[in-house]
Amino acid sequence: MKGRKAISRMAIVGILIIVIVIAAVAGYYLLRPTEKILVMGTTDSVESCLDPARAYDYFGWEIIQSLGSGLVEYRAGATGAAEDIVPALATSWSVSEDGKVWTFNLRQGVKYEDGTEFNATHVKYTFDRGIGIADPDGPFVGIGYGDIIESVTVVSKYVVRFDLKIPFSAFLSLLACQASYIVDPKYAPIDTVVEYKAGDARGSHPMGLGPYVLTKWTREAGKDTEMILEANPNYWNVAEGYPKTKKIVIKFYADSAGLALAIDSGEIDIAFRQLSATDINNLKTKTHLKVWEGTGAFIQYLVLQTKRAPFNNPKIRQAVAAAINRTTVVNT
Repeated sequence: MKGRKAISRMAIVGILIIVIVIAAVAGYYLLRPTEKILVMGTTDSVESCLDPARAYDYFGWEIIQSLGSGLVEYRAGATGAAEDIVPALATSWSVSEDGKVWTFNLRQGVKYEDGTEFNATHVKYTFDRGIGIADPDGPFVGIGYGDIIESVTVVSKYVVRFDLKIPFSAFLSLLACQASYIVDPKYAPIDTVVEYKAGDARGSHPMGLGPYVLTKWTREAGKDTEMILEANPNYWNVAEGYPKTKKIVIKFYADSAGLALAIDSGEIDIAFRQLSATDINNLKTKTHLKVWEGTGAFIQYLVLQTKRAPFNNPKIRQAVAAAINRTTVVNT
């Protein structure tokens, strides 16, 4: 079992982002191109790949969210309430009285990068593919898509219907999670998970309807080193001014110390996941930096391998649980 899993529900926990105050690093910005670029540093990484059929980690889902779109999505600032789910690739929907048939009207005129128009066949392909691949480490198995969805039917070019095996009140939340984001069949083989391909950022993921396109992704010895995301001119919500930032450069660091040094020196604009408590407290004393604390949509938790010693002993597991100061965890 993975020690870190992305989840489909909104959970409120603390996150810390360190943002450079522009006035303090004016010289740094004079060396930057005039285009709108944001450089983010992180110690996180893509756990396996950027294919929703397998990707089941927080950072991987962050990138999938930037490169793709789902039928619905959570609005900015959402807290997890039902009304926080808003249209995306679907403009409206209805559900039968028994809660087992969901019908979605799709947004028209949305295009993939090669000009292919998005339609109901892409929705069916995405869910048939994910359920069919049934990757044991992926969300379709982990969440149980095949236990929920009976079939996906193309009603017409812009109408798609989901027939469920059971009434499932959280179905819209399921569709809002990144595992449900629509893939591009041109880059998503029906029976194969898309893996990282050195020197081929486009061929390294099956997305294509999001606010950004991935123009660079480098790894060394299996570790992410850099990603570049650039605004997608075909994004369905571009008329509303999205994405706000035209280019994002993501730099990866081996540890929190390196990340803290990078933000302090002006090498990056934002330091996001993970900084040590000591580094955070130290950065709070820097007048040229701003520490921002807010809410996030992820959970971190401790997982014990119950099939191996010593955690195969229930008494040991109970002792670990008893030793955790929950008040301290909540308040720090």
